[in-house]
Amino acid sequence: MHNYAYKLADFFLVGICCCFICVQCAQAEEIRIALKANRGSAISVSQWQPTADYLSRQLPGYQFVIVPFEINSTLNQAVSRGEFDFVFTDSADYVELNKRYGVTAIATLINKGEGNGTAYTQFGSVIFTRANRSDISSFKDLDGKTFMAVDEMGFGGWRIAWRELLAHGIDPYRDFKLLSFAGGIQQSVVFAVRDGDVDAGCVRTDVLERMANRGEIQMQAFKVLRPGNAKEIEFVHSTRLYPEWPFARLSHTSEAFADQVAAALLRLPANSAAAAAADYIGWSKPQNYQAVDELLQNLAIGPYETSLYAKWKQLLKNYWEYYFIAIVLFVAAILMALIVSLLNRRLTAAKKALEKENQQRKQAQQQLEVYQQHLEVYQQHLETIVAERTAELQAHNEELESYSYSIAHDLRTPLRAIVSFSQILAQDTTEKLDSPERDALQRIISAGKNMAALIDDILELARITRSEFSKTTVDISRICREVAAELQMQNSGLQVNWCIAEHLQAEGDEKLITILLQNLLDNAWKYSQGKEQVLIEVACLPQPAAPNQAFATFFVRDNGIGFDMTYKNKIFRPFQRLHRGEFEGSGVGLATVQRVVQRHGGKVWAEGAPDAGATFYFTLPKATGG
Repeated sequence: MHNYAYKLADFFLVGICCCFICVQCAQAEEIRIALKANRGSAISVSQWQPTADYLSRQLPGYQFVIVPFEINSTLNQAVSRGEFDFVFTDSADYVELNKRYGVTAIATLINKGEGNGTAYTQFGSVIFTRANRSDISSFKDLDGKTFMAVDEMGFGGWRIAWRELLAHGIDPYRDFKLLSFAGGIQQSVVFAVRDGDVDAGCVRTDVLERMANRGEIQMQAFKVLRPGNAKEIEFVHSTRLYPEWPFARLSHTSEAFADQVAAALLRLPANSAAAAAADYIGWSKPQNYQAVDELLQNLAIGPYETSLYAKWKQLLKNYWEYYFIAIVLFVAAILMALIVSLLNRRLTAAKKALEKENQQRKQAQQQLEVYQQHLEVYQQHLETIVAERTAELQAHNEELESYSYSIAHDLRTPLRAIVSFSQILAQDTTEKLDSPERDALQRIISAGKNMAALIDDILELARITRSEFSKTTVDISRICREVAAELQMQNSGLQVNWCIAEHLQAEGDEKLITILLQNLLDNAWKYSQGKEQVLIEVACLPQPAAPNQAFATFFVRDNGIGFDMTYKNKIFRPFQRLHRGEFEGSGVGLATVQRVVQRHGGKVWAEGAPDAGATFYFTLPKATGG
């Protein structure tokens, strides 16, 4: 009975205490501390909330709460709206907040080293890569590499390293192949470098050692570039040092209350639970942040960010070569467009004239049929008119073809000027341009030469149509062997098994048939490269039993990459290429083949499948006695 009474009394006392605590908590004023969470929100709150709880115990009547921000810009926007009483952020962000919103530091963090617990109030950045990267040993080796930093507005995780890279001739925004950011999380950068996702990265000092101490990484897996040897800090680093993070009050927070908070921080014991949770020793009076201010001025960021006009001026200064090349290409493109437009208009006018002539011819023929019985007397006269119209039409066709040939020929002059001046520019600026710029200029020269080759192919196609036709017995087997020998001499590295049938003959123009075979064999050679065993076969299909068959069917077969039969109707059209970018060529070769076959009265077609080779068939008049 007595035990029951005692338990009831204890329960009553505990209830009274709980009510008292609840009343105290309800009456406590909430003090909000904005925190730059460079390890992620959850981890950062677990580190720094014990410090806030320490302040709550030291200043009764106040409840200090940590509010984390992983991104600087979001934190700064919240501070600008006065949503907090204090802010704990990196040194550069503090200087910007000080100049923009009157934020004032009341204490500076005293960090500690690993092992012996050395105290220090400075930190920097560490730039590192994987230990097995023999191609990266200094800052200059980072040119053309991929790089990751913590946050574009982060101080230790980017801006300190940025300044150091610029001081050693590396502009990260220009010289890196790719510059990326980890969204404010330091560990993400370390893991990205370790896993080979990027070539190198940077974090603030102490991150590598603390991750290694927690067993997350192995220090020997990394190589620090230009390791520092400052006595003020034991952590590996690659840059000069700057004051540690400040604890600052916002402008609306009273100075008297801020002094109480500062006093509480200064007397925080080094062995306290709050210090142990965040792995630091304590707090000191505010440090001098002038060095941080100079860094922001040097980089022209934060409160010293330049105007839009100044940015454009700087971009023009740094990248004038690219702008010049772009202007040259733009002007060249406009000129080419004007020439093509003029050519199209003239071709359209010529086509309309031809259509009109054809219509008139049809009308004349219709009239001739209607009045033929009554106008036999004038038949000879009408035939003369028809012959004249036919001659005029043929003359128009020849004139149009000659005009197209002339236009294509005249295109060489501006194209030759573009290539020549680009080559002169390349010679005069060899030592002034870096590798990417020289490569861009060489691309202009290469594109001009390719266009010249294309014009040559167009002229060759026109010449085939206009050339005189000389009919003889042509030894196709001999021509194929000569072409094969020439191809083998041009590229001795590709071994081809040539299978050329004997006694292949046709009746036609030997020069044109030679052009036909050169294009087909060159095509088979080009699209068979990469095969271990290359086979190119030239033969004739068995002759049909019909004795009056005037044409023989020949074929050229290869075991190359082949093509999709869906596009079989396109391959003989000029400039239609099924394998763009993979193989050289202008897209005129097969159109030339078709033109030669048509001049002989034959036909050409192709069969193939992807990765299963292709066969091109063509018919030519039989050789006399064949």
